[in-house]
Amino acid sequence: MNKQCLLSRLSIAGILLIFLSSELSFAAFLTGQTSATLQLNVFYVRHAQSCANVAEGWHKFSYQDPEITNCGVYRSLKAGQDFQKYLSEQKPVIRLDLIGASRLRRTKETAMMMFFHDFFAAKGTLYQLPYIGEIETDVQISFTPENHPYKTDEQITLIKNDFPQFAGKINVDYSDSSAVSINVDYDKFITKTLPKIAEDIFLADTSNRKIFNIAVVTHSNFMSKIVGCKRPDGTKPGNNEVYLVKYFFKAEDKKGTSLVNSPAISACESVMAFNHDSKIEAIDQARCGRKADDKSHALHFPTNPLNAVNALQSLKVSSKCMQ
Repeated sequence: MNKQCLLSRLSIAGILLIFLSSELSFAAFLTGQTSATLQLNVFYVRHAQSCANVAEGWHKFSYQDPEITNCGVYRSLKAGQDFQKYLSEQKPVIRLDLIGASRLRRTKETAMMMFFHDFFAAKGTLYQLPYIGEIETDVQISFTPENHPYKTDEQITLIKNDFPQFAGKINVDYSDSSAVSINVDYDKFITKTLPKIAEDIFLADTSNRKIFNIAVVTHSNFMSKIVGCKRPDGTKPGNNEVYLVKYFFKAEDKKGTSLVNSPAISACESVMAFNHDSKIEAIDQARCGRKADDKSHALHFPTNPLNAVNALQSLKVSSKCMQ
């Protein structure tokens, strides 16, 4: 064998060895032979002020699945601006891979307002998530009407009545659209729903990231009593406040499409807090207490251009709400 031929064969062997090494490394990753930890950052957001929150006396506005107040719409738009600023200032910049909400209407409306542009530009998808409804007692049972949702298709009709420009989508792949919100179960949420979300994001991602971020709009008692997200003084989160919990998963099966069901979990930390006045004026709650088919208080936002700044300017709320 001549020298040139030998070198040529050695070069081919070297290329094959590199190729096989990379294949083995990839296979080792998929089979779990190397530790592949996925970090899912969940930004828990308490919904905006709802008509149930401003009740005078015992459940004055206690009706099924109430909306957020006019002031809640305004403050959600403002909170959304603040939150986007926070995300953009992180290094590296944080982008949200998914936006989720509980079965209740007030969380969906809050998500729409806080992530305004996407939902009104026909490209936003809101994911309805199970197991994260409101609770009223340690028994985790919600008896009052405001904590029982309409079916998803009915909710969408109500939302479109109130926000005629809503063009986003509500995805129910992770949730039973006919279920009621009394099915609150944090264990199932972190061992069934979150692993599936992490898995779906991981498999769809093409940038080899290992850290993903989602926002979940939920309820104060769920956040404080179950997740452990509280203000420094021990009280439950205020409307629109944001807290962060980090969950750590590992790839488990040969295809890399299954995650362990018991993630490691960080302590809850505050990201964004407010000192809003809960006592608002009549104009700030004009949406409350009306019949479901009453369209007289539909909120029409300016469309040219469509952005949160113009929406804020178009809303009629009191100076107290703006504080």
